[in-house]
Amino acid sequence: MKNFNLYFNKLLEFSKVCNVSVYLENGVSLKEKDSSIELGEFDPRGRVISLNSKNPEPVQIATFLHELGHFYDHMKDPKFSNSKKLNKAYSSYIREKPVTAEEKKKIIECERRAWFYGKVIAKILNIPLGKWYDKERSCGMGFYRSIPVKDSQ
Repeated sequence: MKNFNLYFNKLLEFSKVCNVSVYLENGVSLKEKDSSIELGEFDPRGRVISLNSKNPEPVQIATFLHELGHFYDHMKDPKFSNSKKLNKAYSSYIREKPVTAEEKKKIIECERRAWFYGKVIAKILNIPLGKWYDKERSCGMGFYRSIPVKDSQ
């Protein structure tokens, strides 16, 4: 990626203004030292974004934007982001427990919103997005759409 350092630095500066800490990890989660972090994660309680620095540059920028999108959504609509239903859905998913169709719908909505707000942040910061961003968004959304749903019996 031609302007990776420029874009990454813009995102770091934006994070500082928003009082969000950013950590670059080599694939290990800060929260759970035994678990791996494939792309990135946002911890709303600590206002921390962790990114896997081993990923290709376009993936890092797309992931950074997406995680900032989660932050923005959390600030813009705390009622949605802090809802017990959404937290329960993510908790079940993270613990690899089956989720209900309603929980899956909540997760997908949350992820969709984060990708949308990531795009808004890129526009504000004059970070041009190309097919690489759409590809990462599509892959990310496809991943969450593939979450299995437990039987509703």
